[in-house]
Amino acid sequence: ILATARRMPAIMQANSWTTGTSLKKVIVATVLTPDLAETRSFGTVTEELLALGDWLMACRVTHVAMEATGVYWKPVMNLLESYEFTAVWVVNPQQIKGMPGRKTDVQDSYWIAYLLRLGALKGSYIPSRPQRELREIVRYRKSLIQLRATEANRIQKVLEGANVKLGSVITDILGVTGQRILAALAAGETDPVALAQLADGRIRASQEDLAAALRGVVQRHQQLMLRVQLELITFLDRQIARSPGGGGAGRRQDQNLPGRSVSPPGGATGQETRRHGHRPPYPHRRLCHSENAGHRLPRSRHQLF
Repeated sequence: ILATARRMPAIMQANSWTTGTSLKKVIVATVLTPDLAETRSFGTVTEELLALGDWLMACRVTHVAMEATGVYWKPVMNLLESYEFTAVWVVNPQQIKGMPGRKTDVQDSYWIAYLLRLGALKGSYIPSRPQRELREIVRYRKSLIQLRATEANRIQKVLEGANVKLGSVITDILGVTGQRILAALAAGETDPVALAQLADGRIRASQEDLAAALRGVVQRHQQLMLRVQLELITFLDRQIARSPGGGGAGRRQDQNLPGRSVSPPGGATGQETRRHGHRPPYPHRRLCHSENAGHRLPRSRHQLF
């Protein structure tokens, strides 16, 4: 549900313009003014959303509010914020509830318009568009990392089925040594001594322990599964490295992302940083100097609140 309103300056009479909408397949918008109370329906395709924005501008709407409904408010928000509205709000549904009886989209739309006209709604915090874009990219990279961890667990499950105890002798089965041994297992190598010789020299486990842990029975279908899983791990590693926050070119591209801030830690400017030093990111981790001793003492709990 979406609603919009206009408020005249205080020196003039308190006029309000309001609109309400359903955001899935049909948008129901209500404009509420002292002279006009009109409700229209629009589709959710881009052309219909632009028609909604043009209609609201023609009605001299300045304030927009919509109910937060999953992700359906995002395309409406992205298009309406390109218009010259004073404010576009996304409202928590808890603030809108309270209308008893059987509700419809038209009733909800008018109800939001009425509440907005009364000043009873409060918009939720919505980051700026560059911040929202950066947030989507970073969250997608996080999902890639989680997917890689899930695939690593599947590889461990295959190894357990073959009674190969690789995870008991090395910490990371997808490290340098682990990927060498896994690739050899997927290629059909079954000699535990030959597999143990693939280990990196920094591995703490002895060759005898490695050979004992790698002695198992790997079937053909398990070799096939390992090949497919290793290919997926390689692909995910490449995508994570390319994404913002990853290594290599991805990290260099991260500097040009929308909303990327290059200010010093704590948000201080260069001059403030030189004057006050870098501020710690968390207030409860700050340290203070003792007046009588040269060492640093942690702040007490009552000083933090």
